[in-house]
Amino acid sequence: MKKPFLIILILFVITIGLAIVRTFISNNIVTSGIVLSSIESKTQELETQNAILSEKLYKLTSLSEIAKKAEKLGFFENRNNFAIFSQRPVALKQ
Repeated sequence: MKKPFLIILILFVITIGLAIVRTFISNNIVTSGIVLSSIESKTQELETQNAILSEKLYKLTSLSEIAKKAEKLGFFENRNNFAIFSQRPVALKQ
């Protein structure tokens, strides 16, 4: 009479223990999903900002933009081109 009662009690305790473990694991999985969603959202936001900053960088480093800034600073384009036609020695012969 005692042996079946003991087996039922052990099975009941194991069932309760497994239910508690299952609840704990489910709670951790849900929390991980929320954290993962937050990380994915932040990643998407940073990728968007990166694209915007890349476009600004391309615009600011274009030759036309640099020419405009140089003109504002007082630089001008040299229209007098020159060329050296004769060869000159680099060093004098001794």
